[in-house]
Amino acid sequence: MKVAIFDATTSRDHVRGLISDLAERLVHLFCVVLHHPLIHDDLFFQYPSESELVDHLKSSEESLLKVREEGIFDSDEPWRTKIRSVLPPDEVVVKHIKTGDDLRVLRRVIAKFFSDQIFKFQGLLFENIDGHVGFIGNYHEAIGHVCG
Repeated sequence: MKVAIFDATTSRDHVRGLISDLAERLVHLFCVVLHHPLIHDDLFFQYPSESELVDHLKSSEESLLKVREEGIFDSDEPWRTKIRSVLPPDEVVVKHIKTGDDLRVLRRVIAKFFSDQIFKFQGLLFENIDGHVGFIGNYHEAIGHVCG
């Protein structure tokens, strides 16, 4: 899905002046990186089964609780090993949507893309309310939830 936030003739400097350098960088990346292939092809489809993905999501939640409550961190947990193999700890190189140039995107920025893709606007748009990441049809009222 391609979303145009600003008129194409609006300069990055102008946007930077309205928000901040860091916020403008995030907005820019949001506009020039194709989220769907990054999240689905490069992340989700690296899991051979939905059950493995669900198991890893549950394990990650349990791991986070263990760190918070007991201060125990295990970097060799299977879910962490899998994520590192799919999504390197530092950054991922993706292509600019218009120029084809390489862009370096931090893993935490990809996490923001993931959150948007699955839980926010697009989650509503594709009726992903149950978290199963299934494309079961358009939910046109999503625009009202986001823009209204």
